[in-house]
Amino acid sequence: MNIIQENTLVLESNQVSKENSGLKDKLVSKESPGLKDKLASKESPGLKDKLASKENPLLMDNSVPEENPILKNKLVLAEKSIFLVFVDGHFDMHQSDVEQLPTQVLFSPFNAVVPWLNGIFLYLPKNCHISAPIYLIFKNDKDKSCYLRNTIIMEENSKAIIVEEYKSHSISSSNEKKTNIATEIQLEKNASLAYYKLQDESLTTIHHANIVIQQKESSTSTLFFADCGAQHAHVNLQVNLDEKYATCHLSGLYQLNQDAQQINNHMHINHVAEYGTSSMHFKGILDNRSQAEFIGKVYVHPKAQHTQAQQSNHHLLLSSHAEVKTKPELEIYADDVKCAHGATVGQLDEESLFYLCSRGITKQDALQMLIAAFADDIMNKMEHITIRHYIQERMSQYA
Repeated sequence: MNIIQENTLVLESNQVSKENSGLKDKLVSKESPGLKDKLASKESPGLKDKLASKENPLLMDNSVPEENPILKNKLVLAEKSIFLVFVDGHFDMHQSDVEQLPTQVLFSPFNAVVPWLNGIFLYLPKNCHISAPIYLIFKNDKDKSCYLRNTIIMEENSKAIIVEEYKSHSISSSNEKKTNIATEIQLEKNASLAYYKLQDESLTTIHHANIVIQQKESSTSTLFFADCGAQHAHVNLQVNLDEKYATCHLSGLYQLNQDAQQINNHMHINHVAEYGTSSMHFKGILDNRSQAEFIGKVYVHPKAQHTQAQQSNHHLLLSSHAEVKTKPELEIYADDVKCAHGATVGQLDEESLFYLCSRGITKQDALQMLIAAFADDIMNKMEHITIRHYIQERMSQYA
């Protein structure tokens, strides 16, 4: 039986500071050398020379194995894609396609500038459109924790598709390791980003991601989060629609089937300016003794008139031992808005299952058909068909 959570208003202050200059100003400052000037300087080797150099000690010097999983990914993603691969936090030149990035795009592993800092810096200049998906693969093959800092800056009228995949392999089943990610994304006026995050880590891994997205006037972000791995996954997302006509479409699917496997999704969208639009739609599929927590919040500031916001969270429980905590929230201080939210928790329809079995379909196949039907509308929110099929194929391994 479904449980419908009624709309609630939560009154608490949550102001976003406009005085924080952010990482962008430090990295791309015109008044100081900054990373951009260092990378573009004609007096130094420059980013492309560093990345192309076989003598660069910061780049891994591993040969590509015959059963390279990245090459298998390329076969799955048959269309043209740009692969940037990091293994244990270090950029792997041999498995990456740096040469396919447009010449005006600035890309650097952070440890090429700051040796102790892992992650990427990606900068798209004004009017830069990249049609091929940029596929960022972070692999952790050692029983060690990994800490990453990712920064993506997209200037006015730029456009990109970015896919992040996190996966790990544990040598020992008793060693617990962590993957900690801090990601900052900045979208300038009219910038458009399609961002997909796939988390498929080993069951001895704790995955913790903090993501902050700042959006300027008429910018658009389409975000999708897929989680099927890790013993404990925790995702904090904050999207700030700082200027008018900014748009964010957020959706995701998580699928857990192991005892004590747990996921926490804390999603927060701030409507700071007028005429903003947002949607937040998540679904979860839980089996055995897995646990899920979803807290989705939409905050509408007093000046954010004419805001339109929708959010929903639905769960399918395949076991009587699975647990769900869901809390969609609206906090509204403007009087001319259109906002709605809701949540449901339920089990498979026994009549539908009986009907399929009565038509000669095995019970296991019938279960898979009903589960796929439950997830289908969320999956279809991924507009990029090839990436959608790839993520569906990866998550189907956990069905």
